[in-house]
Amino acid sequence: MEIQSIVNDTLCNLLIASDYIENYLLEDPHLANNFVQIIKNLKNRFIIKNNKLCNSDGSVAKLPIELSLKNRMGALQRSEIVKVLNNHFYSFEIRMDDSYEHQRIIFFVYDKTFQSIIMTYGFTKQNGIKITDTTNFAGNKTDFIRNDVYINDNEELWRGMRNMQLNILDKLLQKKQPQIYEKVHSPQYDLSTELLKLRTENNLSVEEFSSMIGVTEKEYLDFEFGELNKTIDEYNQLINSAKKKIAFRNYIGSELKDFVLTGEIRTSAGYKWPEEEQSWDRKETMNSKGLALVN
Repeated sequence: MEIQSIVNDTLCNLLIASDYIENYLLEDPHLANNFVQIIKNLKNRFIIKNNKLCNSDGSVAKLPIELSLKNRMGALQRSEIVKVLNNHFYSFEIRMDDSYEHQRIIFFVYDKTFQSIIMTYGFTKQNGIKITDTTNFAGNKTDFIRNDVYINDNEELWRGMRNMQLNILDKLLQKKQPQIYEKVHSPQYDLSTELLKLRTENNLSVEEFSSMIGVTEKEYLDFEFGELNKTIDEYNQLINSAKKKIAFRNYIGSELKDFVLTGEIRTSAGYKWPEEEQSWDRKETMNSKGLALVN
């Protein structure tokens, strides 16, 4: 999946997403780092299929998408990072939140020629200042652009040439946040992506996964975020341990699937002649929790 942005819009005063990212998000190391994590999750957990945001297995993604991100104090905070805009047909928003400011990037999904998330506009909502909330206007414009691309084939008008878009975020990171750029191009980051896929492809939350491999959520997320304070050996050890525990978990899970124990119990119903003796079958189903269900 590619991450792209519209290249121009002279018809309104909204800030296009690429300018917002370059001149606002990437000027702040905290916001830049969280934005990179959101993009990493979108690219590695989801696909675009039939004009919809889908899980890697092709099923429609459950929204909103949640992710644990670090706040400015370094504490973990569960956040809704992507949701559908209310009352809009095709518009989604990427979400980040500070104490009094809320960063938003609007986008639509595209799979007419290749899979892509196309970002349109970016803005920052400020608590108590209604004029800063341009969500509805940006959503209306994004729905219009999406239809102009799909229905009228005006793809290059909005998106520009595809080769101009490739690796645009990477180039901006190199220019604006060289430390994050270094992290994104490190062996640790590649291994962190493997960890992310290992967790999400087995439908495990951060809490479940960290508990299974015996580390705290905060420590695990240092690995999943690709932090360089962990060595390559530590990454490999954690990945190998996770693979073994997932394999064991899946094996035990298959062994504990519901199974049926069937037996016949014969009993007489009071004083009756032998030929009138009644009997019945009782089936006991043992479920995965070891509880017998009687039919």
